[in-house]
Amino acid sequence: MKINSSQLGQLDYKEKDIIHFNNGLYGFEQYTKYLYVQNDSDSIFSYLQSTENQGITFIVVNGYETVNNFELKVSKKDLEEIEVDENSENNDICSLLIVTVPKDVNKISVNLLGPLVINTKNRLGKQMISLDPSHTTRHYLLENSNLSVVEKIG
Repeated sequence: MKINSSQLGQLDYKEKDIIHFNNGLYGFEQYTKYLYVQNDSDSIFSYLQSTENQGITFIVVNGYETVNNFELKVSKKDLEEIEVDENSENNDICSLLIVTVPKDVNKISVNLLGPLVINTKNRLGKQMISLDPSHTTRHYLLENSNLSVVEKIG
């Protein structure tokens, strides 16, 4: 299968590559099928590309790799919806954060309040609400990590 992403160009994929967000993402509820596209460079950024709308591409980062002391705190009910339970292994779960890149690159931020949690075994995902009261929708990466601008932007 192929999609011609407006941001990433032509992408070839198989049905098994699709991550299913049964409820969509906040503001994009009608789109439920996405591809995780890793950046080819050493950049920390990757992409989540809708397979249903070639114009919808989110820049994402792995929360554990980019945010100091990141800890995923979400409801048990949300995790059950993607078939994660106490028997699931840590490497069966991926937590991605949506990135906002404004004109002022120094203000690049991630949404800690609405992490994308993916069960990597069954490829089910859900945008969840963080239960951590310190999480916000604008966590500035350059102010809150050990990475330099070059490492962040690639």
